[in-house]
Amino acid sequence: MMTAAELSLARVLAESQWTVVDQRTAPNAYLPTLRIRKGLYSYVAEVKTASEARSDRVVALLAQAILQAKTYAANEGANALAVILVNELPDTLIKRASDFRGQFAPDVAFGLFGVDGRRYFDGDGLADLTSLHERPASAGPSLPQAFNLFSDLNQWMLKVLLAPEIPVAMLAAPRKQYRSGTELAEAAQVSPMSVSRFLGTLRRDGFLGSGKTLRLVRREALFDRWKASALRVGPEQPFTYFVTDADEGQRLKFMKRYHREACMGLFAAADAYGLGHVSGVTPYVYVRKLANSVDGDQWKGIRPTREGEKPSLILRQPLSPESVFRGAVTHDHVPAADAIQVWLDVSSHPARGREQAGLIEEKLINKLIGDSG
Repeated sequence: MMTAAELSLARVLAESQWTVVDQRTAPNAYLPTLRIRKGLYSYVAEVKTASEARSDRVVALLAQAILQAKTYAANEGANALAVILVNELPDTLIKRASDFRGQFAPDVAFGLFGVDGRRYFDGDGLADLTSLHERPASAGPSLPQAFNLFSDLNQWMLKVLLAPEIPVAMLAAPRKQYRSGTELAEAAQVSPMSVSRFLGTLRRDGFLGSGKTLRLVRREALFDRWKASALRVGPEQPFTYFVTDADEGQRLKFMKRYHREACMGLFAAADAYGLGHVSGVTPYVYVRKLANSVDGDQWKGIRPTREGEKPSLILRQPLSPESVFRGAVTHDHVPAADAIQVWLDVSSHPARGREQAGLIEEKLINKLIGDSG
């Protein structure tokens, strides 16, 4: 899975006529980030992200990326490319990184890719990727969250902005138009500083429209990036009921007992508000904390599944718990993850997830995208 910053890099490469392949589709930690090709030029690229534009940290990451890229290139018969993603790219950082690479690895191509719009690449065929224009004054200060538009609270705020267009039965969120970040912060119960950074990131990436109210635009691209960010899932564990002769009743009893700590997810959640399409999949239940003990005995009525035993339900700890639990809707006294969350979660699920995601797209997502500019 590519991060939002890596997706931005891939988009810039594609716009410059490079063919880009994400190498990490297989669950193998020893693959380069990308393979890129254009005409006679072919590179395997190792991409690292720096949390700060500090030369000591960037150079350390560059050294690591160079070492890995050289190893991958030798194995694959291609040229090596080391790329560092940074939130901003000052000239002093370019000089420091260039000096390091020139002294220790002149045979390896390298690039610095700034979220602020500035880019520097050095290598055969890569010159057209360099763009060292001045940062626009309206860009504002560099944002640590710029690399992750889809952090936990940011996802929740996206849902809040979309809520007026979503049926109440499919999302629990305040529903109004917001004229300022202060109004959004109050409604979403998020700090004004977090809202300011969130809106700054939306504006920088072109997802916030101009006007008197806060309005999401370019939604198709936004939803594509949102879905790509959700490929990684949190820890999960299969459980079975102590009493297994009436699974549906046992699940209802479990959910009512832990309604403050758990909510239905994925296919079972879609069933709750009439968007279900897939049957026979083990129910998923989101919990704020998967386990406080190794054997999971804090959950009454269920126990961890033994080897070879069919699970009754799967408990999953979400990577974005605030977005999941704040947006959960209640049906028949049982909370269920909201429709956007279900769409994100089932899209990559191996058990007919595409079918379920397709139905939600037809009934909801495509309507949200609409003619949003």
